[in-house]
Parts: sequence; C-alpha cells; structure tokens
Amino acid sequence: MTHMTEAHELTQQLLLARRRPGAALTNFRDVALRQIPDFAAQSLPLPDRVVVTGGTGCIGTVLLQLLTEHGVAAVASISRRPPQGIRRVDGVRYLLADVRDLESLRRIFLAERPDLVIHLAGQRLPALAEQNVAETLSSNVFGTQAVLEAAAVTDVGRVITASTGKALRFFAPEVYAASKKLAEYLVSRAQERWGISCSTVRFTHVVDNSVIHQRLHAWARAGEPICLHAPGIAFYAQSALEAAQLLLAVPPTNPGIPTVAALTDIGWPHDLLDLALDVIDEEQSNSAIDFSGFERGYENAIFPGTYDPLGTDHSPLFNVLETNRLMSHSSGPVDSVAMVASACPELDDALADLEASVHRGDHADDLRNRLLRASEALLVKTFADATERELARLCTVQHLADIVPEHRLVYRHVLEAVTPKAPAGIVGL
Repeated sequence: MTHMTEAHELTQQLLLARRRPGAALTNFRDVALRQIPDFAAQSLPLPDRVVVTGGTGCIGTVLLQLLTEHGVAAVASISRRPPQGIRRVDGVRYLLADVRDLESLRRIFLAERPDLVIHLAGQRLPALAEQNVAETLSSNVFGTQAVLEAAAVTDVGRVITASTGKALRFFAPEVYAASKKLAEYLVSRAQERWGISCSTVRFTHVVDNSVIHQRLHAWARAGEPICLHAPGIAFYAQSALEAAQLLLAVPPTNPGIPTVAALTDIGWPHDLLDLALDVIDEEQSNSAIDFSGFERGYENAIFPGTYDPLGTDHSPLFNVLETNRLMSHSSGPVDSVAMVASACPELDDALADLEASVHRGDHADDLRNRLLRASEALLVKTFADATERELARLCTVQHLADIVPEHRLVYRHVLEAVTPKAPAGIVGL
C-alpha cells in the first residue's frame, strides 16, 4: 500500500469519526462576525487627524472605515499601492509611499499633521519571511523605526503599532516572529529615545484574510494532499473588526510607560485537523491529510513556562513574565501590559549592525546570523529585567537532552539570570 493510498483511507476514517461534522469550519467562519463587546463604551475619544500605514490591507481597510464612521475629520492612508475595489474607503486620502523611506514619511507627516499614527504596514507571512529575509527585516523592524523617527521630528502626538501574538515567545529564531519582537523593543524605547508616546497591540490569526483557510480550500478543490504541520495543532483566531477596534481601544500610555495590549478573550483555539476535515467534506474532495512537518518560519515546540495555565482572566497572547505587569486599568475586553523601557546597549549595537547589513544587501545567511545575535541580546535583556522569583517559574525543564536547541538557549539564559553560573550538572547548554 502506497503512502498516499494509506493516507486517503485514514482520512476517510477520520471523516467518518467526526462527532460534529462541519462544526469546526462553522465556528472558524463565525469568528469573522465577532466584535469587541460594547465597543462604543470601550473606544477612546479620537483625535481630529489620523494617519494609518498599511491602510489598504485587510485590517487597515476596516480601521479606516471605523475612523470615518466615528467622525475623524482627516484620515489618510500610506501604502505602496493604491487600494483595489472594496478596499477603497470614501473620505480617506490615499498616499503612496514606502514606510522604510524616512524622508517620504517626514514630508507626509508634516503635510498631514496627524495627532495619531497607526502603523500597520509590514510583512505578515511567516513562510514568506523565511524566503524574503531582507524585505521582512527592512519592513517590520526598520520600517517601524522609520515611522517612529518621522513621528518624532514632526511632533506627532501618539503612535500605535501592530504586533503579533508570536511576540510573547522569549526567543524566536524564525524571521517573522523575531522581526516583530525587535519592533516591540523599538516601541518600548520610543518615549526615551524619540520622545513620543507609543504603544503596540498583538493580533492573532485574522479569519478575514486567513492564509490557512485559503490554502485548505485550494488544496481540496485541486484534490491535492492537505499538508498539515502535525496532529494536535490548535490556534487562536480573531476578526479584522476586533483587530481594528482594539487599535482604537488601547488606553493612552502614561508618560514613560509604553504598553502592549491584546484582547482579553479570543475564544477557544481552533483545531487545525478538524478544520481541514470539514473543508475536505465541504468541497467533496478526495484529498488526503498529509502530516508533512513544520514549514520553516513556524514554531514547532513551546518553551515550558511561556504560558501561565492559571491565567484564565487575561489574554493568552501574553507570556508568564508579562502577566506580572498587567496594568491596573486592565479590565473588560482589553488587557494592557507595561513594557520594560530600559535600554540595552548590546541589543542597540546588534540592531545597528543588522540595519547596516540590510542596507548593504548582504546575503540572507548573514542577515539571519545578525538577526539571531539581536534576538539573543533581547532574550538576555528580557530575563535581566525579570525578578529572580519570576525566573524561578521558568526553571522547570527536566529532560534537557530532549528539548530543541532554541529552548536549550532560553533555559541557559534563564539559569544565568538567576545565578552567576549554571548549577552543577547543567553542562553543554
């Protein structure tokens, strides 16, 4: 029996064994209808002038609609391409520019005089990030830096940036997640470095432009294998409307205290295998489930202690160290966590080296090495900013020989942060 013949037969068995056929796909699609409860009460008074980068994207379009509906006097969008079809929102000024171009941003901000800049532009696909390393780093890291610098020199009152739930990880060797973690560091330093009030929000998988949903249907319609990472994969999801509303419900930062915000409740995780089976059924496809392993760009294991299993009253997009910094005003549908704003010279040097490497057009392998250096410097800073008691909760790894290399790195730095040197018996980390 060939591999794919066996896979077809096993897939048919899984289809027949479903308890609630179609429920997983229905629940996933229903997420697109969700919005923040009592959003009108949660949203803050909006300024008169707002500029949105990446306004032609999925979340950006919904955000522009919200801004115009709520009576913002002047709304402008910055993107590299004009909006297409339904992505064009009446009453919005569409400006063409690249967020990596500091001078273009400066000219636009001077002309528009925004009170608030919401920065959404960037590369969002983890697999593509591994192929286009320079593009991802220049957009996600140094595009964010350019927005902050331009906002500073043009006296923009406040900046809100978009991040990802993947940034809750202590260390990320993947290009996309690492780029977003470094962008969050820039936000944490915005007040001291550039003198501007700044915060960021973490999104999870957005149903409205779901790559997963699109790929599953494309494979099923073509009768091709449904390639899943592994059994047991589950992921959170939210709607584009929830994401846009979250951006307008982030509490203003206190002077010198940057924040990261996320929705408190994003529902139960969605099971990828159940979703794939429902798609096969809906398309009446002969496709087989094929567990093909993790694509480059995706995390294949979770470091022990990243999540707090008892933290049911706050967003799952924060790690166990961040939940200790929940702001006192965190209640209702949005949680805010105070970011640690301390400087890190080693990380700043690594970022400067990475930026120079991007500008030189260095090979992707060179960029990866510099990115790993910056990411490790951020990891060391994260643990240096934590208390020994907080770090002790992470010292729970038992079978060191069985953990993946990046987790060995994390654990080594946990131990180094708790004690001057690793305890006897912990060698080779």
